[in-house]
Amino acid sequence: MHLVEAYALSCGSMIGSCFIQEQALSLPSNPYITFHGYNPKGPSRQYRYWNEVIKLLKSTPNFLYDIIEVGETHSHKYGSDTTYLGNTSYAELAYLIKHSSLHLGFDSLPVHIASHYDKKIVAIYAHYAQNTKPYFSTPENIVLLEPNHKLLKPVFSDSDPFDQINSISPFNIHKSILGLLNI
Repeated sequence: MHLVEAYALSCGSMIGSCFIQEQALSLPSNPYITFHGYNPKGPSRQYRYWNEVIKLLKSTPNFLYDIIEVGETHSHKYGSDTTYLGNTSYAELAYLIKHSSLHLGFDSLPVHIASHYDKKIVAIYAHYAQNTKPYFSTPENIVLLEPNHKLLKPVFSDSDPFDQINSISPFNIHKSILGLLNI
């Protein structure tokens, strides 16, 4: 059972469509993907190979998208084309994601905003994605990558002594993005 379904069941509520307040902001002139790479909540979600993923994308001949980095002010910059770090409210973030071609990042609020709009999503998870995956997405629009949990059980804390999230290959992330964008 998905986390949203369990919560709705315990509240005696029905799951309906969401409403997300949007606020317009200046959008890039080129097609773009949004990218959320930094999580301040702990090292278990810190993927150390985002720079490699960005370099792979930028070196792909037919990748004609700008990479727009979103997140908190203190986030690490990963070589994206444009940064909206610390410059957007949640309403502006929703507007930015709504007009993107794809969202890339770890399991976080922007992934679930992208799911609301049924955007293409490539997301990495430190733990099982099955119960917390983007709920409103159609299956063909999402690629969720997670460590091989046959070797080690997932760690559901903010720190992971096995650093499992970094076992996800940047090449798999790159390949997944290109596949969803039909490149």
